[in-house]
Amino acid sequence: MNKHDRRFDRAREALQDGGAAAEESTRAMGNGYFAAAQAIGVFNMKLIEMAQGNAMAAVNFAQQVATVKGPAEAANLWSSYARERFEALTDQSRELTALAQKGNDPDCGNADAQLWANLSW
Repeated sequence: MNKHDRRFDRAREALQDGGAAAEESTRAMGNGYFAAAQAIGVFNMKLIEMAQGNAMAAVNFAQQVATVKGPAEAANLWSSYARERFEALTDQSRELTALAQKGNDPDCGNADAQLWANLSW
């Protein structure tokens, strides 16, 4: 085997190794994007659930306001509703923050983290 054949063999091996690394990176990206899409779906479902709960609270409040008998009762009702909604907003913010952080966790399928972890060049 002459030196040109050895160079050709080394080049072929390097090309095959590069092709295998590219396939693995493509697979990791696909997995990462699939996981990200799932995380976005969970996040969106939580948003819809929260919006539905907020809309129902507003409807209930409107029904209660319609039966108020005086300004003092209206003020108490309004104060109670504002406090409940503030607490709900605080809880919803915590839930959404936790979901968003879970979606950015490299162990949960972040596409960029998996891509760079699997690159071997």
